[in-house]
Amino acid sequence: RRMDGWYNNLDHPDWGSPGESMISRSNGNYADGTSKPMQQGLPNPHNLSQLLLLGESLTSSSSGKSVFLAFFGQLIGDDLIDTRRNACPNQYINIEIPGNSANNDHIMPMYRSKFSTSTGSSSNSPRMLVNEATSWLDGSAIYGNSHSWSEHLRSFERGRLREEDGHPGFPSFNRNEIPLYNPTIDQRRPPKTRKPEELLSFGNPRANENPFLMSIQTIWFRWHNHIAEKIVGRYPDWSDQQIFEYARKWTIATYQNIVFYQWLPQMIRTKPPPYQGYNKFMLPSVSVEFAIAAMRLGHSLVPSGVVLRKHNCNPIDPLPIEYQSSAGEPALRLCNTYWQLQNALLEQGIDSIILGMTSQRAEEEDSMVVEDLTGFLYGPLKRTRMDLEAMTIQRGRDAGLPSYNDVRRSYKLEPITDFSKLNPTLSGEVPAFFISTNAIKRLRNAYSNDTSKLELYVGGMMEDRSNSSNVLFYKIIQEQFERTRDADRYWFENLQNRLFSETEVEEIRNTTMRDVIVATTSFNLSHFQPNVFNIAGSLCPLITVTKDNFTKSCTQNSGIDFFYGYWGKFAGIFVLMILFPFGKLFLCTASTHCKYCEKSGMNRIHSSSNNMKCTAFEVEGRNKSRRVVVMLDGTCIKLLNHAETELRKICFANFRKSFLFISRNKRKDLMVIRVPKEYDIVLRFNDSLERMVAMQNVQKFMQQNEVTVDVFEMDETALKEEAVTKEVRQLLLESFLRQTFSEALQIEDAVEINKKDKSRNKTMEVADCELTQMELAETMGMKPDSLFVTQMFQLADTDKSGYSFREFADLIILLMNGSPEQKAKMLFEMYDVDHSGEINREEGRNMIKSFLEMAGANLVSAAVSTIFKEAGIGEEKDSLTLEDFTYVLLKDHREAFESSELSMPGIEEYVKDLVMQTNFKTTGIQKQNTNTLINNLQLLCDYFPRSHGNVFSEATVLYEEKTWFARTWKYIKRNVENYRRHIFCMVIFYGVTIALVVERATFYAFGAEHGIRRVTEWGIIISRSTAAAMSFHFSFILLTMSRNLITTCRETFLKNFIPFDSAVAFHKQIAYVALIETILHVLGHASNFYHFSVHPLPVLACLFPKIFVDNGSDLPKSISWWFFETIPGLTGLLLLLTISIIYIFAMQYSRRYCFRAFWLTHHLYTVLYILIILHGSLGIVQAPVFHFYLVVPAVIFLIDKMITISRSKVQISVIKAEALPSGVLNLVFKRPTAFDYRSGQWVRIASLSLGSNEYHPFTLTSAPHEGHLSLHIRSVGPWTSNLRNLYQNAGEQQGKLPNLYLDGPFGEGHQDWYKYEVSVLVGAGIGVTPFASILKDIVNRTSTKKGFYIPCKKIYFIWVTRTQRHFEWLTDIIKDLEDTEGGDLVSTHIYVTQFASKYDLRTTMLYICERYFQKVANKSMFTGLKAITHFGRPQFEAFLDSLQTKHKEVRTLGVFSCGPPGLTNGVEDACRKLNKLNKARFNHFYENF
Repeated sequence: RRMDGWYNNLDHPDWGSPGESMISRSNGNYADGTSKPMQQGLPNPHNLSQLLLLGESLTSSSSGKSVFLAFFGQLIGDDLIDTRRNACPNQYINIEIPGNSANNDHIMPMYRSKFSTSTGSSSNSPRMLVNEATSWLDGSAIYGNSHSWSEHLRSFERGRLREEDGHPGFPSFNRNEIPLYNPTIDQRRPPKTRKPEELLSFGNPRANENPFLMSIQTIWFRWHNHIAEKIVGRYPDWSDQQIFEYARKWTIATYQNIVFYQWLPQMIRTKPPPYQGYNKFMLPSVSVEFAIAAMRLGHSLVPSGVVLRKHNCNPIDPLPIEYQSSAGEPALRLCNTYWQLQNALLEQGIDSIILGMTSQRAEEEDSMVVEDLTGFLYGPLKRTRMDLEAMTIQRGRDAGLPSYNDVRRSYKLEPITDFSKLNPTLSGEVPAFFISTNAIKRLRNAYSNDTSKLELYVGGMMEDRSNSSNVLFYKIIQEQFERTRDADRYWFENLQNRLFSETEVEEIRNTTMRDVIVATTSFNLSHFQPNVFNIAGSLCPLITVTKDNFTKSCTQNSGIDFFYGYWGKFAGIFVLMILFPFGKLFLCTASTHCKYCEKSGMNRIHSSSNNMKCTAFEVEGRNKSRRVVVMLDGTCIKLLNHAETELRKICFANFRKSFLFISRNKRKDLMVIRVPKEYDIVLRFNDSLERMVAMQNVQKFMQQNEVTVDVFEMDETALKEEAVTKEVRQLLLESFLRQTFSEALQIEDAVEINKKDKSRNKTMEVADCELTQMELAETMGMKPDSLFVTQMFQLADTDKSGYSFREFADLIILLMNGSPEQKAKMLFEMYDVDHSGEINREEGRNMIKSFLEMAGANLVSAAVSTIFKEAGIGEEKDSLTLEDFTYVLLKDHREAFESSELSMPGIEEYVKDLVMQTNFKTTGIQKQNTNTLINNLQLLCDYFPRSHGNVFSEATVLYEEKTWFARTWKYIKRNVENYRRHIFCMVIFYGVTIALVVERATFYAFGAEHGIRRVTEWGIIISRSTAAAMSFHFSFILLTMSRNLITTCRETFLKNFIPFDSAVAFHKQIAYVALIETILHVLGHASNFYHFSVHPLPVLACLFPKIFVDNGSDLPKSISWWFFETIPGLTGLLLLLTISIIYIFAMQYSRRYCFRAFWLTHHLYTVLYILIILHGSLGIVQAPVFHFYLVVPAVIFLIDKMITISRSKVQISVIKAEALPSGVLNLVFKRPTAFDYRSGQWVRIASLSLGSNEYHPFTLTSAPHEGHLSLHIRSVGPWTSNLRNLYQNAGEQQGKLPNLYLDGPFGEGHQDWYKYEVSVLVGAGIGVTPFASILKDIVNRTSTKKGFYIPCKKIYFIWVTRTQRHFEWLTDIIKDLEDTEGGDLVSTHIYVTQFASKYDLRTTMLYICERYFQKVANKSMFTGLKAITHFGRPQFEAFLDSLQTKHKEVRTLGVFSCGPPGLTNGVEDACRKLNKLNKARFNHFYENF
């Protein structure tokens, strides 16, 4: 016989096996005919239980049934029936408890039982429960219903079952973790799940339920070992396996005999028919009528407790302490012993319990059930005490049990037509003093006097049992046991199977339960009556046990909150997840400042050694401060930043008096330095010691400069109020400037414009305020030591103390309202330093120098000679008079000079605010004054900086559609045309994304069959839909970084559909979208984990059968377990940490200042993908699918990566390394064999000499025809600075130049410059590098026959630079271009952006100098090129718009820009605006650095 019941019937091997569907003798009774439980029209199950079934019989069993029979019936029921497993997905059939709606005690939780999935689909196949036990009397409750279970029970010695060490005769504790039923009985909050090893190991999963069942189970455990020992004595040579199988065979046969021929006749009061032989056509399956109703008849036999007896039959009263809650009681109380007393049995033994059960009468077999079962049965943690009878009634509805009358008909019994016929004793027809005559009346009311509604269990419990032949439950029980016997091929009486001989069968038949007990206990036959299932013949005196015998009541019901005590942990986990990105952001910021901190530390050390330098925090305002380095240098106090750039300087040349204020608070860390005409230097030090050292140094420094110092000590609060910080000074300057411009604009009552200035004291402060040279430089946007600022300051500062209110107002009025002659005179006086009335050549040189130093030019002598020559002054005259000077300036540039003013970017926003806030009233003002005011305001508009661009022709007037729809349609059409490739890719990409999200969301919202949607609500929809999108995005993102693939594909037809040049932008876009999806996924999982941690274990076991088994504990795993002890949770946290690191260090700030960290952290993508694979590997919700998304992109990426590695591991010799001005390094290195590239392409280089293998991208500045490769690299970060120093030091030491590693070339948009008839190249800063290669290529093509094959007919090159000195190396390339035919092909425009406004006075002077010089030398004074030099920033929209008119025949123009984001964004905006028009289209390709 197999352990799992299979192959008993050879024609139907699965008959009787676990998991087999039950059968029904009648038609199912479902509300919908298939599966919905019948509820409508039926009474509440709890009401039925309390009204009809609750109570104790006033007499014990009239037929003499013993308590042993009742609990032995529980063993048989567990052997044949197991319907306690829940259906999946979980379906609730909770029982409402009326009257308790005001508290949490109004629901009795209950789940629907597991059913056969092949049923419940139609009325012909209604829902049928599954029996998880075998349908045979095969001792599966002794040995388990599987081979593995049985092996865990065995000792594998002498064929015995394993005994507990030190306790012979008892099974071992469950150290092998057999899946025993293990409810949580811990009353603590939060409760703890009981360890599996606290339970005794039995074949019955629920054998530990109560001590009475455990005692009976132990009897059979010992009986097996008893038989095994007899076999060992008889057959000593047999193996352990042979002994075990033989002992099991005898044990099962004995068990079958006792159940069928001893227990069953006592139970149904009828002797079953004799065995007729094996019937292979008989179906052994358990019927639902038997499992759910009839077999539960024994509930009425169970007493409230059992008296334990000594060998002399005397009761053990009181019970010892080992019996825990029953200690001190006269008997073991059933309701207080659930799932307890395992250790008590081992210490006290089972003899007293067995004798007590066999000698105590059971309760009367009636409708009454003790409260230990009807109100205090163990339950789940949500409700720890349940009503067994209410649950049985509800389970009958769950199983679709037919009505009582329908089942009577199916068993050929007469149905009842009146409730009074159900049981005459209950209706009062037969006197019975112990039964209430109101029972039938209550029953009739409950079912609305409709006998057809009477349910099977209720009717069967209340029916009359005086005539056993008419008792329905007896019929059902007898029919089931007969089918079980006759269908069992291994039945002990079946001589055909040759398991036993006739003699052995007879021996088995003669073995009684008393014999088994005597053989397994210390009793002898005289202690027990012949039939232990009936007390007849018992020598022990009768003792009746009721609830009134006990002093302790049953443990009361209590419910718990599964999340009790976990809110803090949940919040802590959320804080931890939030801290991941913020923590990494902090580390990123800290790492970028390491070098500054190190430098500050060096300064601190230098301070202590030299006493001339220290670090502190300068307080600039109420809530604003900055870290500075205070340097005492010469005659000045300088404040420097961490990069040692000068922030502020105070010199002592003009005063001899100063003040020091120090705080006397606890820390004593504040010091204020005050000098005339300057706002205070307010410094805060780390401690009083640093301040003391700094104060001593300042005093010593001032004494050395002969400056008197007065020291005052004040409270810190008073000192802060007294100090004139930068913020306070700024407020004063605002009033100063407001009144100055108000007077210049002729605004009356200027002081009253702003409410802040109504105070007379404030007005006096403004009148006394004087602008310093540094403050003047800030308003002009220039350096304080600039020659122009110095001359301007000396011009108006007549008293040598600073710009007073009157002096500054006169200057502004002159610049805004003065004539050209007055402005020329002002400049003349400004540069006539010796006041001789003439500007000599030296003064002229200083004047030109002050202009050229702003533009970065150095051709001072040539410019002076040119201007003197243009003025008609030869070499014999060395000076210019005022008339000569005015003539030179105004001869050709009077209009420009008339519009010129002095641009002051430092206060432009303030002046705009002044104009916008001024509210003028015409009342009381003459019309003439009003017109004058308006004219002045109009002039003020020209005051603000304007962008200047070279517009080649006037733009034509555009046709504007009249209707909104037409304009909108035109706008949409142009945008679709301009971005058709981007739109095409975005539609496909996001279409796939939306499809994946919608499919998963729909599936888990409506289509999921495992119930997880009902448990997690929206959490599972969010987490799974975002997981699908993330799987797609994190896989596809690899393709955007397959550089070799992109370079190859952009030369194919695919470029017409896919914008390969936007790969990096697309990479970032995918990353941003994936980041949002990750955040939503984390929130979804947090919600899921919360719901998982508050739902009981049966629900989780249904959802996640791979990791949970419903062992009855009901206690879910904690929230911390889900996060830290599961693969999805732990890998999810690690993924969040990894993603935080990658994203934080991928920010622009990190890449710019900490590229090494970006390089290293971005290589964590391997860890990222490993964690993603592990994250879903468990497949607890759905099967892993990420690898399906990943495999193709990963293979492509790996191939691309191997190509890169094979190519980039070759060392390249550097031929030349030259350090150029403006921090530019020119590298010339050997061109590898077969290295083919196009102008405009880029490469990646690495230098192991710098101690890292990180690669950095740079555009090639060499041309394809050249035999070498060159790069121009500007030092803007740590790596590029170190690279420049590396080669600069190597060159100075005349050593071998370090080798490079090269990877590339890679394509991008600039390489397609020649494919357009008209191309516009825009470069700014180091962004001109791709165009250097292009210009060289043009020189080569135009000087050879290759030039005829250039489709491009015109190229406009716009070079935007702050000064031409920044990139003087580029001028050589442009010169070569101008000397070839390429000079006609390329039109070059250079924009010097030192000044933003064409109408600035300084810009006007630069224009004049440039035009004079160009007229004579035919080249630019600044660049030495023929190209036109402009001052200011290009106006791209006007420039590109003019190209549409100039090249009307061209429908598509290529625009290629490279530079900072501000430049490329400006070009992109111009292209976007012009592309909205129905004219030529501009295709813009750009790169940022």
